This record gives sequence, structure tokens and C-alpha cells, in this order.
Amino acid sequence: MNHSRPRKRKVSGDQSSESKEFPIGSVDDPLGLDSISHDAIINDVEENEFNITTEKESANNKIPENLTDPLGLDEEEGKAAAKKQRKGSKSGSQIRKSSKTREDKQNFPHGNYIQYYGYRNSNKFTDYRVDMMKKEWIHGLDILDIGCNSGHLTLLIARDLKPRKIVGVDIDEKLIEMAQKNIRHYCPEEKKFPASFSKLYGPLRAPYVNTGLSASRGKDFPENVHFINGNYVFSCDEFLERQEPEYDTIIAFSVSKWVHLNNGDNGIKRFFRRIFRQLRPGGRFLLEPQPWKSYARRKKLTPEIEENYKNIKFKPAEFTSFLTSIGFSDPINLTSAQSEKGFKQREVLLYNKPLNI
Repeated sequence: MNHSRPRKRKVSGDQSSESKEFPIGSVDDPLGLDSISHDAIINDVEENEFNITTEKESANNKIPENLTDPLGLDEEEGKAAAKKQRKGSKSGSQIRKSSKTREDKQNFPHGNYIQYYGYRNSNKFTDYRVDMMKKEWIHGLDILDIGCNSGHLTLLIARDLKPRKIVGVDIDEKLIEMAQKNIRHYCPEEKKFPASFSKLYGPLRAPYVNTGLSASRGKDFPENVHFINGNYVFSCDEFLERQEPEYDTIIAFSVSKWVHLNNGDNGIKRFFRRIFRQLRPGGRFLLEPQPWKSYARRKKLTPEIEENYKNIKFKPAEFTSFLTSIGFSDPINLTSAQSEKGFKQREVLLYNKPLNI
């Protein structure tokens, strides 16, 4: 590379023959700044009263990283916030533990657990309680499932046992929305077409039309299943007089405890009375009651539940005597495997309503 002094060229104006010389630098230094001596730079700095600091001093006087607080006034506050953040941070095990207790923190006062069927059944498309039901209790009949949650049991019955109609009712609106969406998971494969197909080409089959056929002939799945959001328990006994027979089989699996805790002794009795009146003569009531010892674990979910729990005198062991007193026959215990653990330990009882009522 050529490090010789910059060449000079003459520039002349139109009106003057006087020429001026400008240095022309190299390619690496087009302005010729390298030609200025180091002493000139020092003198210029001293003349302008600037201080040249050492490397150590420069490090001490560096620009603060926090440009919004250049004077560092928020330093103490920042340290306190960082300490609080470290204290509040969770390890992986703490996060997993928090996830497990999230449902308890959300307080499901009606037993309306979002993942209820997720941990009750290892396979969401099966339920051992369906195997307890005889076909003649369901097939071609009108069925009511009280406390249907997200609808998995209701959908299994609708698809596999082929009722004329089955209605799932739950007090939780979000669970009913989930149940509506879960219908697609139980549909036969040939019905699982993209949603756009029905918009472009119309429905796969013609809509159902009531032609006045016998009650034994109803809609095919999934047209035979419906979900309703509402509280099944009447607010007062006077409404019971208006209840007409509507169903052939009514199912209440693992819901009696929540009715009891939220409505007290009078509420659970009103619940049973409505079921009796809503069944047609010869109808069946399938009940899976939770044991009394399970009540205590949920007694403080809400102030109302805590108060009701203190005043409960009508224990689950007395349910059968009450049900038979209002007209049901003695129950049949459908649970055969008494040695099972967990949910399968619960009794599933069948009560019949006499034909002459």
C-alpha cells in the first residue's frame, strides 16, 4: 500500500488565476486526516479545555445503562423489585404443583370440574357405568342425564345404546358449551367432513322430520342428543306440582353431594321428588351417590356450603329410605366389583317407579 504524502492538485476559478491547493488523501484516508499530527490534536483539546481521562477513570464515568434513570435514583427500588421477582419465581416442580391445585383454587362449588372425565376415565371414549345399563333401559326411550359435565357419558349412551332422545343438563354454561363441541369426537368417521363442505354442498343427510312414528323410532346419533344449561333443583316445593312425566330413565351419577351441599336437606329431597314426578310410570332412576365422608373435603368451598354442611341431618345412608317413602321400589345395586378402588367403589343403584302411579 502506498503511504506517501498526499498528492496535491491545483483548482482555479473562472475569475482568478490564483490557485488553491487541497490535499488529496489515499483510498483509506480520503480526507487526509492521517496527515494531521498527534500533537496538533492534543493542543486542540487543551485549547478547548477538555480533559483526557485515563482508561480506569473512563470506566468509572461510563453512561448508565438505564437511560430512563441516568442518575440512578431508582436503583434501590430496582433492587427491591429484582429481589421480589427472585422470591416469587417458581421452579419446575412448583409450577407442576400449582397446575395440580388450580382446580381447587378455582372453587368448583357444584362439582363442575372442567377435567372431570379426564381423570375419572383413563379412556374418554369408554365408561364402566355404561356396561351396567341394560339395553332395554335406554334403547328407543327418552333419557335425562343430570349433571352431565362435558357430556362424555351422555354421548356414549347416545351413540352406543341408541335412545330415542337423551338430554344432558348441567348448571355450568361453559361445560355445556364443551359438551356441544365434544359431539364431533363421537361421530362416525364418515361424518367427519370439513365444516366448509356443509356450507358449500349442503348437509350430508336431509334434516329430521317428525312424521308421527312410534316412540321406539327416533333420530340417529348425533341428532338424538341435546345439552341444556340450567339448575335442575327447584327453588321451592310449589313448582313440583307443575312437573309432568317426561322421561323413561333418569341418570344422576356423582351429583347428589353437590346438590346436597348447595341446597341443604330440603334441596336434596326436592331433587329426588322432582325426579320421581318427571319419570313416566315404570320409569327407572339410576343413582350414584357420593359417601358422606367425601362431603367434609368440600365443606368450605363457599360460605353457603359451609353453613349447609353444618346443618345437614339427612345423610346419604338415609337416601334409600326416603326414596322408597315417596314411591320408588327397593333399589338394585348394580355395582358388582366391591373390591375396586377409587370411583369404582361407589355404588350405582337402580330405583323403579311403579307402573300404577
